[in-house]
Amino acid sequence: MENKALEIVKNLKGIMDLFRKAVKNEVKDKNLTSSQVMVIAILSHRKEMKTSELSKELGLSNSTVSGIVDRLEEKKLIERIRSKEDRRVIKVRVNKEFKTSMASKYMDVEEKITNIINKSPKEDIDFILKGLENLKKLLEEEIKE
Repeated sequence: MENKALEIVKNLKGIMDLFRKAVKNEVKDKNLTSSQVMVIAILSHRKEMKTSELSKELGLSNSTVSGIVDRLEEKKLIERIRSKEDRRVIKVRVNKEFKTSMASKYMDVEEKITNIINKSPKEDIDFILKGLENLKKLLEEEIKE
């Protein structure tokens, strides 16, 4: 059983690496690290987030994420904004111009991945999804303990 667990982890890591490469190829002209791409991807799906929320989502320390955000802000890809409700709270979001330019590239990557996955029979896709959902539930239950 232990070898199968290691196999699953290696496969998941390999899959995530391939996803990152697919996205990174679309933004290679921006000279971004994979961590920067992940920050942009998360912020693209959310309107705005506090750095601490982003840190939790990425599983990285606040200081690490703050450094990533600093570098992305220098490149004018994201921006920091003060909360209107509480001026002490600073959130980050993708710069509007960059988000507009990235929208079509992101859609291209998403379409490529969808096309690749759709080459498999529906039963295989359902089987993969069910397995991933089960794995996620197992991990969530373990973390709760």
